Amino acid sequence: MKKIFLSLILSSVLLTACEGFLSELPTKSSTDPLETVEQLRAVLDNPNYRAVCYAAAFSNDDCEVSYDIVDQYTSFGVAGLYHYTFNVEDVENEAEDALWTQHYGTIYRANLVIENVDKVSGDPAEKARVKAEAHFYRAYLYWELANSYCMPYAAGNMNELGLPKRITTSMEEDYARTSLAETYAQIDRDIAEALKIDKTARDYAWRSSKAAVQAFLSRYYLHRCEYDKAVEAADFALNNLGQTALKDYNTLQATVGVNGGSELQDISSSNVKLTNWQEFFFMRFAYLSSQWFTPSQDLIALYDQTNDMRYKWFFTNPNPRFGQTLQLPDDCRYNVFSDGAMLLCGPTIQEVMLNRAEALVRRSNPDIAGAMNQINKLREYRIAPHAGRDLSASTKEDALKKILDERRRELAFAHRWWDIRRFAYNETPDDDVAITREFYVVTMGSIDRTQVKQYSLPVGSRRYAVPINGVNIDSSKGTLVQNEY
Repeated sequence: MKKIFLSLILSSVLLTACEGFLSELPTKSSTDPLETVEQLRAVLDNPNYRAVCYAAAFSNDDCEVSYDIVDQYTSFGVAGLYHYTFNVEDVENEAEDALWTQHYGTIYRANLVIENVDKVSGDPAEKARVKAEAHFYRAYLYWELANSYCMPYAAGNMNELGLPKRITTSMEEDYARTSLAETYAQIDRDIAEALKIDKTARDYAWRSSKAAVQAFLSRYYLHRCEYDKAVEAADFALNNLGQTALKDYNTLQATVGVNGGSELQDISSSNVKLTNWQEFFFMRFAYLSSQWFTPSQDLIALYDQTNDMRYKWFFTNPNPRFGQTLQLPDDCRYNVFSDGAMLLCGPTIQEVMLNRAEALVRRSNPDIAGAMNQINKLREYRIAPHAGRDLSASTKEDALKKILDERRRELAFAHRWWDIRRFAYNETPDDDVAITREFYVVTMGSIDRTQVKQYSLPVGSRRYAVPINGVNIDSSKGTLVQNEY
C-alpha cells in the first residue's frame, strides 16, 4: 500500500474546521500511514462543504447590482461583476477558480478512499459504508461541476465537452475533457455504488445516506426531464427523513447582531447548528465571502411582504453592511446564514418537496392536486397563517407557474442558475429565462463608471457554461480545452 499520511491529506484541502466534524475525528500523528477504515472516515468527514459559485450569485435574474452599491461600497469585488456581465475573457484570466480547485480537491479525497478501502483494516460493514459514501461525494461534485462548466443535460448536447474524468489518485491520469455523455455516465456509475449505502436515513448532515442519495436523485432526474423517476426518488427521501425536518420560519427570532434579519445570521460557520442544519439531507452551501447576494426587484416582487417569513427574515432592507451607517433605501441584501455568506444548495427537505411538486405536474399524467398539496405543506412553514396562504390551480400551466414561483422564493440564488439552464432545454418554452441588463463597463479588473453597456444572456446561450480558468488550462499543458463561445 502507498504510504499516504492522514495529517497531510487533511491539511491540504481542509478549508474550515467545524466543531461537528472535529468531534468525530480520530487523533492521528503525522507519522501514521493511511491503514485503517477510521482514517478513511476521517478523510471523508472533512469535506469542503461550502462551494464558491459566482454564477449562482451573479449570473441569474435573482441578482441585480445597482449603481449605488458599487459606487458607495468599496468591498464590492470586480470578480463577481465579471459573472454579472456574462464576461468570458476576464473570467478565464482570473488568478484562480476556487470552485474548480475545491471540487477536484474533494474528488481526489473520494478517490483516495475508494482506492484504499479494500486494503485497510477495519469493520467490513464500515468499509462498505465509507466506500459507498465516497462514491456519492464524487457523483454529487461532478454534477455541480457539470452544471457550472458544461452545457446543460439535453439529448442535443451529449457530444458537447464534459469534464476531465479523475477517478484515481494518479497524477498521470488524463486531464482531457470527456464528452458530456461520458460525464453523466460516470455520475450514473457512482450513483449506482452510492445506493449501496446501508444507512437509510440521515444522522450527521455531512454524511450521506440512502435518503440523501434519493434526495439528490429527485434533483438529478428533474434536470434530466425524467419526471416519474424524480417523483419516485422524492417519495423515498420524504418517507425516510431521519433527523431531517422542516424549520418553521414563523418561529425564528430576530438577530442580536448588527446586520438585521433572523437569528440564523448569528450562527457562525463553525457552529454545529449550521453544520448539522435540520433541513439538510446532505450538507452543502453556496458560499460568497463578500456576502453580497443582492436581490433583483423582480425577485422581491414575488414575495408577500406582509406574511412571507422568508421576506421578513432574509431580505434586510435598508442595507446595513458590517454595521456601517451608510444605507441605500432602494437596495437590500439576501441574508440567510452566517451574515449572508452561505446559502443552502445541498439536497434539503424543501428542495425535495419542490422537486416532487414540479415533477408531478410535468409528467405525462399530471397530478395537479397532489402537486399543490405538496407546495402548501411547505408554505405552512414559511407563511404566516392567513386566508391566502394555501395556493390552488385548475390547469397544468397555472400549477406549474405557481410551483416555479414558489421554487424561486424558496431556493433564491443557489438554485436559480441551475434552473435557468434546464428551463432552456426542457419540454416547455413558457419557463425559459432570457436576461438583459444595463451596467457599467467592467473589464480587466476595473469598473469604468463613465460608460454603461447592455449585457444579455439569451435562452440557450453558450455562456451557460462558465469559462474554465486559464491557470488550469495552462497547467494541463494543452490537454484541458476551453469552452467554445
